Amino acid sequence: MASDEDPWCGFLERALWGLRRAVLVVHTPEGRARHRGKRGYWRKEQRLGGVARVRIPSETAMSEAIVQEFNAIARIQGISGRAADEPDLRHLHLAVEQPRQLDFAIGDHSNPTDIAIELREEQIFDLRIEAKTVATEGQIKTGYINKGLKRFDDAEKPYTIERFGAMIAYVVTDDEATWEGRVSGGVTAYVGSTRIGTTHLSGRSFFTSTHRFVPTAKGPDEIEVRVVHFVFPVEADPALNGE
Repeated sequence: MASDEDPWCGFLERALWGLRRAVLVVHTPEGRARHRGKRGYWRKEQRLGGVARVRIPSETAMSEAIVQEFNAIARIQGISGRAADEPDLRHLHLAVEQPRQLDFAIGDHSNPTDIAIELREEQIFDLRIEAKTVATEGQIKTGYINKGLKRFDDAEKPYTIERFGAMIAYVVTDDEATWEGRVSGGVTAYVGSTRIGTTHLSGRSFFTSTHRFVPTAKGPDEIEVRVVHFVFPVEADPALNGE
């Protein structure tokens, strides 16, 4: 278990607060007006939850919208100051599709991380986040794990070599707690119970999986990464999760 006394957890709390606030802004009337009309925001229509024609935001579009709103919050704090109950986001730098720290490829042949959050203060923190849209329970295995979480076990081009990484499930049906249970069950089945723990952030314990490997490009030292799993409700069109 990682406690809130760990400096990494202090950084993660600030990042999580900013990400959650940004998600809320994306789904305000102003946020909808900024993002929904842009080309590339929506995937193709599909049948989901008994509804014939549902549009779901693409993973990359949602990540870009969240990063834009997060950075906007940080800019406002820089100009006007922050409220007493707001963590300081002014020195957190976010970007999408960032090169991995260890990757043999470059340019079109590289395999960048979805979201990178960096903080350079007394210590340097570099959080890499993989985001996956999860519309059905079966996609926890086929998408969230097989095309997402398994990247944290890739010794040739590790998703991250830092102490912590993160996964975000963008969910468009049911509620957050339901999906947290589904994700934890699927991930536990994949990694095994001995690699499961928790990370304590903002008064909550978040489900965490541990990943160990020896990076091909770094040498014989084993890397251990703790991946914290978050669930963010995302608004489909029409909305299916009541958000």
